[in-house]
Amino acid sequence: MVAASVGRSVRVEVTGRGDSTGTEEANRTISRLRAERVTRALASGGAAGLRFTIRGVGTSQPLRREVTEKDRELNRSVTVSVIFAEAPAAEALGR
Repeated sequence: MVAASVGRSVRVEVTGRGDSTGTEEANRTISRLRAERVTRALASGGAAGLRFTIRGVGTSQPLRREVTEKDRELNRSVTVSVIFAEAPAAEALGR
């Protein structure tokens, strides 16, 4: 993997979100399921060796304030962040 070859580790954070309809508990569950589904798709598409963090945040971290139906649609989403960090010394040396 490229990250390991340059002495860095990589982690993929997958965050699902919900809109303001329904209960917060239901939105957390749905947003977590969204994130899990995207993670499965990434892993089956060749990213299986990566370390994933999956989060369902419900409505606690909206992408935008909900005024219109389009705003609600945008909040029903998943974001994927790729985080590079310094690898531990042994990992950087390929051990």
